[in-house]
Amino acid sequence: MQDEIAAPGQSVFPEYTGRSLANLGATLCRLFGAPDEGLLSPLDPEALPPVLLDGVEVVVLMLVDGLGMGQLQRAIAAGDAPTLARLIDQACQGEGSLATLTSVFPSATMSALASVNTGVAPAQHGILGWTLYLPEFGQVAEMARWGPVDVPGASYQDPQYGGHDPVAFLGVSTVYQRLAAAGVASFIVNPREYRGSALSRMLFNGAQEVDYSSGPGLAVNLERLLALGQPGARSYIYVYYAGVDAAAHLFGPRSAEHAAEIATVDFWLGRVLARVRPTGRTLFLLTADHGHVFTPPSNTLFTDTCPGLKWRLAALPSGERRLLYLHARDGAVELVREAAQQCWGQAACLVPTSQALAAGLFGPGEPSEAARRRMGDLLVVARGDWQFTLAPKPDRPAKLFFGNHGALDPEEMLVPLLAWRC
Repeated sequence: MQDEIAAPGQSVFPEYTGRSLANLGATLCRLFGAPDEGLLSPLDPEALPPVLLDGVEVVVLMLVDGLGMGQLQRAIAAGDAPTLARLIDQACQGEGSLATLTSVFPSATMSALASVNTGVAPAQHGILGWTLYLPEFGQVAEMARWGPVDVPGASYQDPQYGGHDPVAFLGVSTVYQRLAAAGVASFIVNPREYRGSALSRMLFNGAQEVDYSSGPGLAVNLERLLALGQPGARSYIYVYYAGVDAAAHLFGPRSAEHAAEIATVDFWLGRVLARVRPTGRTLFLLTADHGHVFTPPSNTLFTDTCPGLKWRLAALPSGERRLLYLHARDGAVELVREAAQQCWGQAACLVPTSQALAAGLFGPGEPSEAARRRMGDLLVVARGDWQFTLAPKPDRPAKLFFGNHGALDPEEMLVPLLAWRC
């Protein structure tokens, strides 16, 4: 299957055995002596050397959404990230470590954050994309708010939509619940607009949320949490920043706006490190959920205008800008494949879902029943610099992004893991 999906360039497959984001959860649980049954294996020692874990009482995981390894390397070469450059130099001299990890599949925020915060692969947690067809609701949902894709602002946890429990929907334990069982306090430093959202309730169950409204607020809240630490007190602090991802989508991963966002991250990180009191017991980790491929708007295919496809699908295509899930009506799988191949074959590879599962693309082991239903029958995996979106309508212009992710290009799949002690 790797040969089928690979473009004339190359593809990167997730390395769930110890070199992916999904392995962070088990690493944290092992470090703090928390239960790790059912999790993927911890990170490979070459990705995170054991010497950096000895005597650690506090772990800070900073996840910079959209900061792929290639983007970080270009920012350092351009002089936009002096703090990160210094930390990487120190890592090369043995005062920390720098490794390249893979994202999960799809290489996207929803699936990657779910894996980071649960320690299991997408095949188990079932959060498989920005939009998903949820058979239990009979609708395509936007997963960031867990509500019908065509009803802005709505959530299935709202009374008018049934008041459903997002924690029960997820169906797996979070890393924070496991850490709490070992007496470890967990904190989430997250944008204010996500506080109390269905996705936050799913992924952060067991942690205390500390919200912020801007980058400076993120830095100040992180400083305050670090100042609260007492010798012997164990804690885990997860920090999330979305600005780099937003700039990459709107302007492209090689734009001046994108470079300025990385410089912003570098500035507040440097400010935090200059102001916190070093104890030697804190481990900092900096990573990302995915990177970005430059996707010129001219290379856009519209998912709802493919002739002969719409009436053979049980739902509109869902997933990501560079990965689609197709749910065929009964008996129509081959007709769906033929129509999709005719419309999109020049820009993507069509893969039967059963074949992707057998190859371990979504993770090892049997998928959960919920995840299997949400994957549908066929995957449409973008090649090169193509993207998918909905066609424009009179009351809704098409959203065409200059940067996207979700498929298997190295630019979207490879992310950094920078580690150091403080």
